[in-house]
Amino acid sequence: MITAVGGLLFTGISTYYSAQVSKDQLDQSQEDSEARARKQADLVSAWSYREKSGGSTGVISNRSKDPVTSVNIVITVIPGPRLKGSSPFERPYVLQIATVGPCSKITFPAKMVRDELGRSWTPDTEMRVDMIWFSDAHGSRWTHRTTSYPALLKKHPELSGFDELRNAYRSPLQVQVANAETVPGC
Repeated sequence: MITAVGGLLFTGISTYYSAQVSKDQLDQSQEDSEARARKQADLVSAWSYREKSGGSTGVISNRSKDPVTSVNIVITVIPGPRLKGSSPFERPYVLQIATVGPCSKITFPAKMVRDELGRSWTPDTEMRVDMIWFSDAHGSRWTHRTTSYPALLKKHPELSGFDELRNAYRSPLQVQVANAETVPGC
């Protein structure tokens, strides 16, 4: 009887640890699969940087060997000059680009939206990149905030309240896309 209880206990413990190992292997397999799916999305990024004039410029970079399509870049433009203590007028835009080629970088200076800003545009106009979303080479849609890792896009973001600028018809944006730089070392 003691032998039977010991055997049963041993079988139970073995089964438990076997199930844990299987669960860990499944979790690792899922993480590996997600990492493979996200491989190209990890190589697409967008950010802002300050210019010498005091303004800022937005950038999107595709460091992958494949193009990304249906690219949307959410930016906020804050016209200058900004007086200390005043609340700045922010204007949200979605820059829509049909395709960002492989190994390329496109810059978006704040002066690109000069017509929309009118007289409030000055050299210290700030352009802040907030988020991008795009389709990878396999047709998966991704969203990427400038402060996080890419995530699969479950539904299309709400665009109400944004001015849309598309490179299909917007000359200043067409020029920036046409002048895309090659990313070194790609």
